[in-house]
Amino acid sequence: MGNILMTNEVYVTLQNSINNDGLWYPSISIYYSGCDKIEKCPNCHNPELQQKGIGYKTTNKNLIDDIEIVLNRWLDIYPKMSLCYLGGEPLSDWNKESVYLITKYFKLKYKDKICNIIYTWRYLENIEHMKKYITYIDYGVLGSFHEEYKNINYVPSSTNQYIYDFVNNKKIPSIKKG
Repeated sequence: MGNILMTNEVYVTLQNSINNDGLWYPSISIYYSGCDKIEKCPNCHNPELQQKGIGYKTTNKNLIDDIEIVLNRWLDIYPKMSLCYLGGEPLSDWNKESVYLITKYFKLKYKDKICNIIYTWRYLENIEHMKKYITYIDYGVLGSFHEEYKNINYVPSSTNQYIYDFVNNKKIPSIKKG
């Protein structure tokens, strides 16, 4: 793992929020570059991240270090934090190993102080063969965004999407905003 952690390069953008991607908790969001969905979602939330190579180029080790600096500051204030993996597409072939390594690192080190959440265009049946990469994910916001099913008052933001609890293996209700 050490060599992969040190040398695997990814392109990401980081963002912090107390009321955004983290479902119930303040969050640090890691936006991965590149989307592997053939037909891109019309009105994609992050169209600029559909291309590979957007954001800052880093290694998994440096990304962990960057996240950990912010995470430790926030854990001094909040009892629990979400780490959110978005894109682009975090489960694309070029990003999924990074997602696995980073989710593993933080879940093993911080246990219940963090909640790993992945946002992906894939539905549960599309990630069955990716079990390794979602081993340390607590929740998933699954499915591609469809404008015709848009519901801005809830997370997820279109009714064809759903939140999946990977710990208890079940869908959970959408979350009303505000």
